[in-house]
Amino acid sequence: MVALSAYDRSRCYHHCGFASGAGIPTGDIAALEEAMDRVRDFYQANVIDAILTACDATWEDYLAGGTKRNSKELISGDINRSVQRSVDPMKAKVQAWEEYLSNTDRLAQFLWVPNYWQESSLRYRFERAGGEHINLLPGVADTAVGASQYELSTNGGGFGLPNF
Repeated sequence: MVALSAYDRSRCYHHCGFASGAGIPTGDIAALEEAMDRVRDFYQANVIDAILTACDATWEDYLAGGTKRNSKELISGDINRSVQRSVDPMKAKVQAWEEYLSNTDRLAQFLWVPNYWQESSLRYRFERAGGEHINLLPGVADTAVGASQYELSTNGGGFGLPNF
């Protein structure tokens, strides 16, 4: 078994749409962590790296507005001329996003985790399973609720004096 490097783990978090992990069900985060920790061998790790590299390239193209879809040609012959072909900027950005989603789907499928960039997966961001515990207050969780209630009822608030 091979574990991915910290840098590749961060790339997986980003390209699978997990980002900071806020709002993602803890079971999905655990599944991603397990997938990144239990890569079968170095060949599979290289495949993941290749998919991540493709995701990085299409992400950069999306951020640039899909400018990679524009092309310039220089045609030489009896008369030299240049041709510049460009795509509508909005269509180019949409095409770049679709290509990026295709690559992220491939990564999510390879790791067998949901792709939170897809709109179909966004509905699971608000799912809260009853078995999950999230400690919202800092410090150790107080599990002795019954003992605390008994203490308050018998000692009147913690001064050690019985409440008769």
